[in-house]
Amino acid sequence: MNQHLIIGVILNCEGDVYRDIAMSPKASLADLHQAIVSAFSMEAGQMAAFYTTDNDWNQLDEIPLMSMDIEAQADMTSNLIATHFTDKQGRLIYIYDFMDMWTFMVEQVRWADGDLPENAVVLSEGNKPEKAPYPDFESDNLAGDSFDEDAFNDDPYGDEVDPMDPYADL
Repeated sequence: MNQHLIIGVILNCEGDVYRDIAMSPKASLADLHQAIVSAFSMEAGQMAAFYTTDNDWNQLDEIPLMSMDIEAQADMTSNLIATHFTDKQGRLIYIYDFMDMWTFMVEQVRWADGDLPENAVVLSEGNKPEKAPYPDFESDNLAGDSFDEDAFNDDPYGDEVDPMDPYADL
């Protein structure tokens, strides 16, 4: 009997959009990348990367689809799934298409025994939106201070003319 990792892939968007994918622990992150692209009907051929995370989903080290730097960390092909998903737990952030920034949270759901097809979607919920959700970068400003644009104004008296302003001479 074969043992598979069931990996949950959650799209960072409004609503519940996720896929649970059965993967061989011997598969590479490149295989998981292809499975995610297929499971979410993404346009193939875009750059992507996995990122290791801490327990709070803070992005740490990059694992690129293909390494552009000889001294850089290994790419997806040389990273096995079993390295990142253990009996305890594993979490990664996956970003697909650096122009649109499709962002996914990827984590181990469970181990499964049985004859499951490789890279098979075993659970699916929700539909991928037409466009990638705009990334929501929130501030950790717990004091509630508002941003004062005037504090950074290089022209405190408003008498400097912007050379790029086509209406400055009017």
